[in-house]
Amino acid sequence: MTKTTIALVEDSVKLRKHWVDEIKKQDDFELMFEANDENELATFFEKGQYPDFLVLDLNLGYENAGVEVLRQLQQSEASVHVVVCTHNVSEHIVAQTLALGAKAFVEKGTPIEITRAIRGIQREGIHVSEEVLTVLLRVIKGLEIQVNQLKIQVKENIGNQEAEKIPLITDEQMRVLKHLCAGLTFKEIAKKERLTDKGVEHTKDRLCVLFGATNRYELTYKAGKMGL
Repeated sequence: MTKTTIALVEDSVKLRKHWVDEIKKQDDFELMFEANDENELATFFEKGQYPDFLVLDLNLGYENAGVEVLRQLQQSEASVHVVVCTHNVSEHIVAQTLALGAKAFVEKGTPIEITRAIRGIQREGIHVSEEVLTVLLRVIKGLEIQVNQLKIQVKENIGNQEAEKIPLITDEQMRVLKHLCAGLTFKEIAKKERLTDKGVEHTKDRLCVLFGATNRYELTYKAGKMGL
């Protein structure tokens, strides 16, 4: 029987032990490795050790450190399903982590939920609790309102045809887009938005896909034409 490989990243040794105990109860799960923080995790990745599932504490020594791990995973294009563990199920965190590829959210302190999340992802591709679903619906509603407001502005300034071309993008993507349109370099944008240079480049690439552009110049041209 091929086992599902799992890695755990959590800076609390006590909590991580509970996670390990839960994983070991499952006959078809295999613990690949444990890491205390993102730096230790990076050493495993550098060796090519990528698990099927990564259970990731969102706050590794500092707030939302796990977000950077998600960005790096997304840029590496490694096939790893990430289960995020956090006490902070806010609209911003849900939107940001889902956009970066997280497949599930687990409340810290409830190890059995890790198993449920992994099983859910195996069945459905994603695992969303009622609490997260409620937050997610608010996020989607907020994005729809934001885009509709933009479309109204564009209709007033340019016209209905261009307004309908505006894609659904996150707040972070919108900020990066505005910086790109203003002519800032990746390094300057990274400093303003507290991202890595690679993170900015990845966001630019994603925006190009959403706007149907082949490069930065075409992206900013199209965004300008839409009044953004």
